[in-house]
Amino acid sequence: MDIKIYKNYLPFILTILCFFIGMGYLFTIYFHWDEKISTKKSPVEINLPVIQWEYYMNLSKKYKNDTN
Repeated sequence: MDIKIYKNYLPFILTILCFFIGMGYLFTIYFHWDEKISTKKSPVEINLPVIQWEYYMNLSKKYKNDTN
């Protein structure tokens, strides 16, 4: 077995391997797309900050280096 012969095909073999792995992953996602997500597995709580718009509306609209 001469390694120099197979070394030329290494990028091609790795490309084909990555293609089949990617296609397998995409088919897995496709076949499990319509499954219902259980809310008991991972509850997520999103807390957004409350913005006080009155504070921001009273800020000056001019910049320090404004010549107008």
